[in-house]
Amino acid sequence: MEGDNLIVINRKIKKQLSIIAVIVMLMMTGCSNTIGQEKGNEPKAELDPVEIDNGVDFAEGSNFTEGSIITAEDIVAVYQDIYDEAAQNNTLGSLDVIRRIVNRLGENGFSAVDNGNQIDMVCPENIKQFCGKVEAQEEAEATLIVVISADSFIKYDFTTKDGNVEVVRSYYLYRGDDLETVSTTNYPAYTWVYSKGAYLFFEEYHMPGYDGPSGHTAIRIEPLDEMCREFNRKYLMTIGYKLNNLFTSDWDEDNFQELNFYDLYEVLRQMKNGQYSVASLHEGINYEIPKSEFESVFQTFFRVDGQVLQQFTTYHEDTETYQYRTRGMFDFAPTPYSPYPEVISYEENQDGTIKLTVNAVWTEGNLENAFCHEVIIRPLENGGFQYVSNHVIPSEDNVEVTWYTERLSDDKWQEYYGGMQ
Repeated sequence: MEGDNLIVINRKIKKQLSIIAVIVMLMMTGCSNTIGQEKGNEPKAELDPVEIDNGVDFAEGSNFTEGSIITAEDIVAVYQDIYDEAAQNNTLGSLDVIRRIVNRLGENGFSAVDNGNQIDMVCPENIKQFCGKVEAQEEAEATLIVVISADSFIKYDFTTKDGNVEVVRSYYLYRGDDLETVSTTNYPAYTWVYSKGAYLFFEEYHMPGYDGPSGHTAIRIEPLDEMCREFNRKYLMTIGYKLNNLFTSDWDEDNFQELNFYDLYEVLRQMKNGQYSVASLHEGINYEIPKSEFESVFQTFFRVDGQVLQQFTTYHEDTETYQYRTRGMFDFAPTPYSPYPEVISYEENQDGTIKLTVNAVWTEGNLENAFCHEVIIRPLENGGFQYVSNHVIPSEDNVEVTWYTERLSDDKWQEYYGGMQ
């Protein structure tokens, strides 16, 4: 990203710590702006009305007009029929249902998107205008609704002055027939990054050593081709970047040298079986997987023969088994917040394969392109597919892959687990 295309607010640490100290003192005296307790123990909360006066153009025939007092219950009323149907059909978390809700909100003038950035934002111009006001250091406000499921959503109320942004994050959830406030948090945006490319990133400051949920948020503002989203969900998102190097190393069908097959065995086995709740393998156990079972998992998703697999794994010819050890506490990646893939373009090749261009979106780093790579996919006639190659596009801006850790060597594994056998 070009530097002049970024809007970044990064407060000085000393000033921020002073503000936090004041907030902590208020919290200790019972004046906190945060509502909510441990899940399941929340009292039924009053849903505070919010005055919408942010330039939203409500749809003709809507019950809302500019300057109306809008409550969370008013928002839900816009899609009450969709919620009722989803609750009856047990499809509250369905992507199609969430899409209907987002679109309905847009039809009524609300800026809205889904929690997983899988649906185009509706009424994005309101958020873009607000970002422009932040850059110009003018006063403005905006509201964004992030739909988690048919029975839950987050409402962000943004205000800006002098280039600083205040965020009010309110999380609402249906419990039975009652819409309740799970939590409401008020904070200054420690970081605010609008690339004018695709994403808005903002951050709630956390003290060093904080081990709770991430304070970073990534919202895709610009639309994306629906085929890109479908390819992403089908071919990339299930595997992603965590605990494997399928999409972070260069390899192809003629050279698997850089690819760690062991990292992929469990997730590919689940994909092959169509189950994502299969019995997990246990840490510290040396498994011997029968040759046919092990090879069939990889040959479902790669054009690779047994001799190649044996070259890059530990194969015992006398028992015709492959050695397998799952990862454990000693070889997990150091950070839980890895990037996620997002297909941004695709090309259908003459040989029937598909080339996908993929951005690694890293919320923790406020980056919509931590690195970019090209994945070749071979669709199969039976509805399946094979991974053909991956190539990381070289760039000085590519981040270091700090979220991946190599598996334990045989010596290290014996040192940590040998006594358990």
